[in-house]
Amino acid sequence: MNQPGTLVIAVTLAACLLAGCGEESPQPPEQVAFIADVEAAPATALATDPATAGPTVTNITFCSSKPEGYGNYQEQPGATYRAGQTAWIYLDVANIEARTGEDGQIENSLRQSIKLRDPWGRLLMQNVVVDEVRPIDKYPDRLFLQNQILIPSGAPAGEYRVELLVEDLFAGAKTQASGRFTVTP
Repeated sequence: MNQPGTLVIAVTLAACLLAGCGEESPQPPEQVAFIADVEAAPATALATDPATAGPTVTNITFCSSKPEGYGNYQEQPGATYRAGQTAWIYLDVANIEARTGEDGQIENSLRQSIKLRDPWGRLLMQNVVVDEVRPIDKYPDRLFLQNQILIPSGAPAGEYRVELLVEDLFAGAKTQASGRFTVTP
C-alpha cells in the first residue's frame, strides 16, 4: 500500500510496431507487439509558486534500469538499446501546483500522455495516465516521473521518438517534452 506522498500508476499499453525492414527497404515491415508502462514516481518534487507559468520538464534521460528516486538513475549510454531490452525514461518536472484539501492534507493532480513514433515517424503507441488528486506530505518543489518501454525482440533498428505531455490539472497548465532513443539489432 502506498504511503501519502507516493503514487505508482502502472498502465500496460499495446501498440503496433513495424519490424523486419532492412536499411535499404523503404517499405514498412510487419507488425510486432510493443508494450510500455507509465508511472508517476513518489511525489518528492512540486513547486507552489503561483507566479510560475505552469509545469516544466527540466530533464529527460533514457536509463538502463528503473529510476530509484529523484535524481537517482543510471543513464543508458548513448540512449541506445538492443531489441528485447527495456528503455526506462526519467523526467524531472517542476512548477506543479499543490493545494490543501478538505481534510487539511496537501494535494496535487497530474495527467501524463505518452506517444511513441517509429523510425519512419509512424505513431506506434499513445496513452494517457491520470494521476488523480493525491495527498503529499508537504509542499515539495520538484517531481520526477518514470516511463518504461519494453522493446520487442523483433523491433527494427533505428531511432524512435518519445513525445510526452505533462498537465497540472489544478493549474490548468501543461508542458511538452520529447526525446529519442536508438534500437540496434
